[in-house]
Amino acid sequence: MTNPTVDTAWDKPVGVDPVMPMITAAICSYNGAARIGATLAALAGQIHTVPFEVVVVDDGSTDETADIAERAGATVIRLDENRGRGYALQEAIKVARGAFLAMADDDCVPLPNWIQQLADAWAQVPHSVTVIGGCVRPLVVDTFNRRYVDFRKPLAAQELPRNPNPGVAARLHRALFPPPPRTGRRSVFSTAGANMSLRLSAVREVGGFDPAIHFGGEEDALCRRLQEAFGCDTVQLVPEINMPHDFRANLGDSLRRSRAYGRSHGQQWVRRKDLPTVQPIPFLIAAITMPVFAWRPKFGALLVALLPPLLYRGWLARCRETHTLEPILYPYVRLLEDVAGDVGFLAGLRDEATV
Repeated sequence: MTNPTVDTAWDKPVGVDPVMPMITAAICSYNGAARIGATLAALAGQIHTVPFEVVVVDDGSTDETADIAERAGATVIRLDENRGRGYALQEAIKVARGAFLAMADDDCVPLPNWIQQLADAWAQVPHSVTVIGGCVRPLVVDTFNRRYVDFRKPLAAQELPRNPNPGVAARLHRALFPPPPRTGRRSVFSTAGANMSLRLSAVREVGGFDPAIHFGGEEDALCRRLQEAFGCDTVQLVPEINMPHDFRANLGDSLRRSRAYGRSHGQQWVRRKDLPTVQPIPFLIAAITMPVFAWRPKFGALLVALLPPLLYRGWLARCRETHTLEPILYPYVRLLEDVAGDVGFLAGLRDEATV
């Protein structure tokens, strides 16, 4: 592990506020050499009045991720093998010197005022608040997948109230009849780890992240334990804190992420049955179309083509907003994502059964 040198940009605050404790910015990266340089450069260019440090956990990379981080002056933790995000975040917590941990991914490019916005937000909330998160938006929207991500917002905060027993029926009702979008600062169930900050004293009190979660859902699990310990208002969303995220250009990345989250949910569901289950709409479509396929295959194929735009909402408004027909395809991408999530969920059940 290499300590940051004294001449790094993040060790030279513009004007130190002695009241606000230091923030530790943590980045967990696996083979992120092609991406992490832009993240570190953005952190070095922060305009801030509070001191902060940068910790990079190299999660068993086989490329030059750790070397790039060391040259940038970050504290680097090298793991001997890829252990997953939950384990890597636990390692970052162990060495963090700040009172707060600010998390970003290695494909995020923090805005120049990110650290200062977090510091200001923490200064305005009571001590009972243990999580402050912001919004995540695509860095660019130059490909079909990035435009879809901008529409879908897969890393949006999960709102309260959270159904304590989100079974298939409850999830189906929410999918078919989504609640109206909310705005403004508010309490939420969880926020995206790509733009999340934590009060480390509280996080350490509940044991930190679950090291068994490899990727996807580690933030949800932590937020749930923090809410059980400190109350439902302990997780706060501050929408004006934005994080540009360089989502991959290809659709396969969205499907990979959905499968990873589904697998994590499957693993956690075995441990406590009040966590989310499967995505219900693929099963609904299958239940409707399979008898029709058995009767008239052509009619069954037609139903498969017609049902996604009827069951998934929002695409028509996006067509009007963008004056294009591309959003017509979004319901079919969402269906593929949900199928990938369900496949991942079943894989998570299998993983837990073989432990």
